[in-house]
Amino acid sequence: MLYSGKRARRVDFSEVRQRLNQVREKADMNQTAFATLLGQQPSTISEILSGKRGISVPVLVALVQHGVSLDWLLAGEGRMMLPDAARVHQQVAEQSERYVAEQRQAIVERLKAVIAEFQAGHVEGKKDGRQRRDVRELRGDHSAP
Repeated sequence: MLYSGKRARRVDFSEVRQRLNQVREKADMNQTAFATLLGQQPSTISEILSGKRGISVPVLVALVQHGVSLDWLLAGEGRMMLPDAARVHQQVAEQSERYVAEQRQAIVERLKAVIAEFQAGHVEGKKDGRQRRDVRELRGDHSAP
């Protein structure tokens, strides 16, 4: 049973399968690619679409994460896609990419600073020949002092 507001109605799973197939077709994917997108085995999606298996909660969750409206999928009400789902998904992807790039750059800069501090401390402040030799090896200079 599906409860929508105060009224309950039965879910017609043959229609759910048809709508699920519409989502796959709109995404222009074969069953294997669609299954991969949803984090499922191709056989799982094939069995759902053929009626051998019911639709599982993990599949429903994956569909919602990709912007599919459960109201539309289960009851045929409203639009297929959640409002602005594609735009929001794109913004999240772009923000994630920017964040990763910024973090990567910050790590590189910090490593450069640490290496510079290490080299300055061992080359300028220390008289120990072994430490100087270690710094030369870090630089790739293996010649004798």
